Amino acid sequence: MPKKRVSKTIKPYVLKNGQTRYKFAIRVDDTHTTTRRGFYTVEEAEIAYINLRKKILDDDYNEHGGYVKFNQIYKDWLKSYKNTVKESTFYKTKSLFKCNVLPHFGDKYIKDIDVNTCQKALNKWVSNLVHYKEVFNYANLIFKEALRRDYISINPMDKLDVPKKTKHKEKAKKNYNHRNFYTIEEQEKFLNHAKNYNFEKYAFFRLLAFTGLRREEMLPLKWNDLKNDMLRVNKALVRIDRQGYKIQSTKNDEIRNLIIDPRTIDILNEWKKQQQNESPSDEQENQLIFMNPKTKSNFSLEVPRRWQQKINDDIQLDHNVTLHGFRHTHGTLLLDNNSDLTFKDLQKRLGHKNLQTTINTYLHATNKSDDKMMEALKKVDDISNSSNKSKKE
Repeated sequence: MPKKRVSKTIKPYVLKNGQTRYKFAIRVDDTHTTTRRGFYTVEEAEIAYINLRKKILDDDYNEHGGYVKFNQIYKDWLKSYKNTVKESTFYKTKSLFKCNVLPHFGDKYIKDIDVNTCQKALNKWVSNLVHYKEVFNYANLIFKEALRRDYISINPMDKLDVPKKTKHKEKAKKNYNHRNFYTIEEQEKFLNHAKNYNFEKYAFFRLLAFTGLRREEMLPLKWNDLKNDMLRVNKALVRIDRQGYKIQSTKNDEIRNLIIDPRTIDILNEWKKQQQNESPSDEQENQLIFMNPKTKSNFSLEVPRRWQQKINDDIQLDHNVTLHGFRHTHGTLLLDNNSDLTFKDLQKRLGHKNLQTTINTYLHATNKSDDKMMEALKKVDDISNSSNKSKKE
């Protein structure tokens, strides 16, 4: 290719500091053009142009990424990712990308996504999302995948400074419901009202309150999971994209055998008799403990929350407690009323993956924490007084 023809393609441009640099644009195919800039001399730009044009003519351009869109790399990554997580996690991850990542990068070619584009996306996440770091980390996985496949030589995400705290996150933390649990009096009032309201709902909330189960672990329970005073927990009801609800293993893929108190056992046995009278079955042992009578299948995850909200309103509860709040109540009341119970014991009962999760969740102030602290201070004072008396004598 004659040098004169090449030189016409090279264009000068001026930086803000007054320095001149050179750039060129070259057509990759019928619909795509790419631009290279930042060259210090015409000759340097010409050499880059010739080398790139040769790669395009030799159909070797895609070896170094070419025009591969972010969305395509994401889809390729998703195929591998699907084999490493549960279906529910896969669904949540897809939703995260669809709502927060793909709108910023999806239709862009990976080589055209620079630091400025990434910074704008990060700024939007920081402004609007509490869990902006999670979104950033997931988006970064796609850039790392592009780097691994040699589509890009530098990851623009590596040049971003992700803030540790934001006003938005601090506001959400401030507004967090730290009283998302019942006092023992409030829980008793709730259960008494539920008993008069509907016995199945009473049995449901009694079991929830006295086991600390997650609602997704409660709904797939069958009668054969209950043996004497032990309840086997090894399933969870989750929502999977458009497939609806599905049963999968529990959150940490473990089987928990929970001891159940005699009063709760009696209530469940009474409900078992009522259920058999209402819906006779020769295979009740293999039947759901809490079952939608119309479909003979699981209630949806939203139904128990509606039950709870009605009862909360009926008893005029003066603070909001969610379904998960029963779990917090269970842990809080156990720790408040049993001095010998350890965080390790509670971790085992609640099925937390690690001990730190249990400590972080339940190391908060409850209505009894000041009373316990006062008792401890009195003991210290008594010991101190006894020591002083001994010295005087």
